Amino acid sequence: MKKLLLCFIVSASLIACTNQETKTTNGDDTNIATFKENSKVVQKAFDSFIINDLDAWSELFADTAKFNSPVLGDTSSTKSASRKNLVGFHSITKEFKITKVVYLPTVDTLTFKPDGGVRSFVEWNMVLLNGDKVDMKYYAYFKFNSDHKIVLGNEFFDAGSYIKLATEAAAKVKK
Repeated sequence: MKKLLLCFIVSASLIACTNQETKTTNGDDTNIATFKENSKVVQKAFDSFIINDLDAWSELFADTAKFNSPVLGDTSSTKSASRKNLVGFHSITKEFKITKVVYLPTVDTLTFKPDGGVRSFVEWNMVLLNGDKVDMKYYAYFKFNSDHKIVLGNEFFDAGSYIKLATEAAAKVKK
């Protein structure tokens, strides 16, 4: 009897495990479609930054967009402050290039379902003013409004070390 009961429990467990399907709702599908559209916006922002077209970059962000800078102690959080930081990066760097990028959807922290936002994992290659090459890993996530404008940007990379290295390289060129 015990063997029969054990066999039943094992069989039921196997059936329960193998018959489970991942189900999505129409809301999930809509949010994945929104994520895909918003990923294109993030790519345009990166592309605009790379060619130093900060007017095109600015068009992709809501006027009220907020930023959380990766620079230790930097309290700038506005669109104009972020744009000023990008001007600074271009002043100490000859070239920016993306060597690899992966976009993944952000998820609602309560439901763990896609919410239309974009996470980006990027490998950057930069050429400093003195010709030195620097590779850097970058992570950011972005939230959007219904017009596909970025309303929140959180960036994570070693900005302090990069700024120090690029500034030192720029100083060598000026000598």
